[in-house]
Amino acid sequence: MTTIEPWIIALIRRRAKRLGLKGQDLEDAQQDVILDVLAFSFDAAKSNGATLSTALTALVDRRLLRILRDRRRYKKRLERLNETLDTRSEPAVLQVDHDLAFDLQAAVAQLPPREQAICEALSRGESLAEIVRRMECGWNTIYKSLERIRQHFVALDLDHRQP
Repeated sequence: MTTIEPWIIALIRRRAKRLGLKGQDLEDAQQDVILDVLAFSFDAAKSNGATLSTALTALVDRRLLRILRDRRRYKKRLERLNETLDTRSEPAVLQVDHDLAFDLQAAVAQLPPREQAICEALSRGESLAEIVRRMECGWNTIYKSLERIRQHFVALDLDHRQP
C-alpha cells in the first residue's frame, strides 16, 4: 500500500478550497485527485526545471478543474431536462398494463444472467457506458447482448397478444 505524504494531502485540500469546494464535495474531490497523484511519477530529467511541488500543483489543479467542469455539465443537463419537463402541457403519467408487466418479467427471467443484469441496469436508467464500466466487459459484449435481448423480445411479440 502506498502512502501519500501529508504535504501532498494539504496541497490537494488547499487547492480544492481555493476553487470553492467544501464539505463532502471537498472529500470526494480529494479522493479522486489522490488516485491521480498515486499514478503520477515525477522525472526531474523531463520536468523542464519544474520541482515536484510545481508538477503536483499542476496535476492537482488540472484534475480539480476537470471535476468542476463535469459537475457544471451535469447541472446543465439537469436544467435542460427540467426545462423539457416544464414545457409539457400535461404531466406525464405512466399507464401500466399489469398483464404486459408480468409478461415482461417472465420474458426477462428467461434470459441468461448477464442479459438480465443489462435489462435491470437499463430499467434503472443507466447508460451503456455505465453498464460497460460496472460489468467490466467490452462494448462489443454489451452490443451483442442487446441484440440477443432484442431478438428475444421480438420473438415473444408481446404487443400482439391475444386478448
